[in-house]
Amino acid sequence: MNPSIVDNVEVLHGEIEEWYECQEPSKSDTLFEHIIGNWKPERVVSSLAYMYYNQSQYLARKFKMHNYFLPNKKGYNVAIYYYKMNFGGVERVISMLIPRYKKMGFKVILITDDEASANDYEIPPDVKRYVLGKLEYPIDNEEKYYSRVCKIAKIMRYENINCVVYHAASSKILLFDLLFIRLLGIRFVIDKHEFFSQELAVFNRNLLDEKEIYSLADQLVVLSRTEKIFWNLYKVNSIYIRNPIEEKKEDDLCNDSEEKKIIWVGRYNIQQKQYLDAVYIMKNVIMSEPEAVLYIYGEPETVEDLHQLKSKIYENNLGKNIILKKYTTNKQEIYKDAKVHLVTSAFESFSMTIAESKTYKIPLVTYEMPYLELLKDKKGCVIVEQGDILAASNAIVELLKDKSKWQRLSEQARLSIEDFAKHKTNALWKSVLLGNDVACNDDLLCLDEEYQMIIKTLIFHYSKGFEKNYEIKQNYIETRMRMYVKDILFHKYRYSKKVVLYPYGNIGQKIHALIKDEREDIAFVIDNQLAYTQDYIVPLEELQNINCTEYIFVVCSDRADIYHEIRGGLREYVRDENIIDLYPNVLDCN
Repeated sequence: MNPSIVDNVEVLHGEIEEWYECQEPSKSDTLFEHIIGNWKPERVVSSLAYMYYNQSQYLARKFKMHNYFLPNKKGYNVAIYYYKMNFGGVERVISMLIPRYKKMGFKVILITDDEASANDYEIPPDVKRYVLGKLEYPIDNEEKYYSRVCKIAKIMRYENINCVVYHAASSKILLFDLLFIRLLGIRFVIDKHEFFSQELAVFNRNLLDEKEIYSLADQLVVLSRTEKIFWNLYKVNSIYIRNPIEEKKEDDLCNDSEEKKIIWVGRYNIQQKQYLDAVYIMKNVIMSEPEAVLYIYGEPETVEDLHQLKSKIYENNLGKNIILKKYTTNKQEIYKDAKVHLVTSAFESFSMTIAESKTYKIPLVTYEMPYLELLKDKKGCVIVEQGDILAASNAIVELLKDKSKWQRLSEQARLSIEDFAKHKTNALWKSVLLGNDVACNDDLLCLDEEYQMIIKTLIFHYSKGFEKNYEIKQNYIETRMRMYVKDILFHKYRYSKKVVLYPYGNIGQKIHALIKDEREDIAFVIDNQLAYTQDYIVPLEELQNINCTEYIFVVCSDRADIYHEIRGGLREYVRDENIIDLYPNVLDCN
């Protein structure tokens, strides 16, 4: 990095810090007007992301109190953003929305982090696709995010984009992408594919941040009336628009096979999809229906998920009754001839697989998720309580044995999806993309004040509990880090070695800061991505020119996905006796 740029960025950091800490509204406005008047939005938002990545809630609230955004210019040029275009329901929805937008007269481009692959859902050949590249979290290198927003700015200007539809509603950088797009004067719409309360199930802080972030968007699109009611409580401009439904010809729907085929479709995610329940359910089913076969279509999120599923199948001697199938975009292969669709999810926001199986007239056995629009009519399905494996097993057995009941639910499934599809979406989407007012029947979605109070109190108390838990966790991490530093300095003096940190992410930077607190310092830092951005940072290959026996190399990475890459690369140059690994057992924890 050019030293003059570093100096300028440090000036900007000082100005942003003064603005961030300012409590006086008029002075705060003046400070930000000065910042945005003297710096490009690319640089401003990159600095915000670098400085306040972990303070999204307060930063969003700060922007909410002041209107810093340029007015939107209406038009028919739309950009759709998501991480990728394969292996998921969101990607499937995007592939169906793009042609619909085009039919409405919009020019559409697609922006993803990942390159195109053979497994991608199809998009029209005349739709341009731009690739940003993956970004590692947290943002511990300002220039990486700066490079990202520079790419976005170039795309927005070249394509003259009027509206961005952002499908990554729980992205760790949603706030910063949103701020940047809106500072360019471009309309920003979030299409949310998650249900609000699922954040409570995984005990993260997304919901607490989203309450503030979503209110900065021009529009939030949600997939159920229940979801809309919730966000209305927090004054988020939300609208319910169902996902598109693909119509099937009657010829595609014949189900004359005698095979007792049961299907389960989705990612192997233990917390949301509860895929092991499907194994336990099948163990019960085959006691009455030994010829029944469950086909599991999907991909594991981790190697451990795949190992766990295979192990349970083996332990329960179900190798002939449960068949693992890879993800496919061929819906005929999945749904054709299936007799029952099994869903064991703890939560969903819409469930494209339920919509698709209904179009194929397949009876559904599912755990209860009463907020799902697709289940509210209770047609074509048997709904059991969450985790009730026996009830789910009995429901499947009954459908396989009782042809008249199966036929009745099959017809109901088709009628259910036909009724659901009557909810027209094109006019709603056109209004959302152009920024026109939409009549949303809000009078039907009002909650009694007592219920509003209950919900808000629950969320508030959750936030207090989360904050306390977070504080305890941070104090524990701080204490553990200080113990690491004492150990590092002990080795430094006992063996007369100089200290090297590798790599230089959040952990490396924190260790460096704590070493400085002890009025000590390090020899240098190894980090391939940050090499030469500072005089003391070098790439790994530089070790071939150094006498490594004179140093202690401290491994500062707790990431399991790059465990072998980090440690293996270092051991090409350094002996084990010269390495202190702060996280040697990280693979055992994942």
